[in-house]
Amino acid sequence: LYALHHRGRAYCYLSGIDPEQEYYSPGVAIVRAAVEGAIAEGCTALDFLRGGERYKYLWGVHDAQTWRVTVQGRDD
Repeated sequence: LYALHHRGRAYCYLSGIDPEQEYYSPGVAIVRAAVEGAIAEGCTALDFLRGGERYKYLWGVHDAQTWRVTVQGRDD
């Protein structure tokens, strides 16, 4: 799990596990450690970022709308 902390929020940017180890639930242990670490660092929110993977909802997350703004310069 690769996570970033900024202004009181932890962002779970990238994660992965070996599918052959899924039976042992290493992902649960890793996310729990990330949550505990974020709390210890003073974070008040943890964001799993984009994607609707099932494991995220097992942690009680709620979907949040995201926006993209593109600014295009003029060619004169």
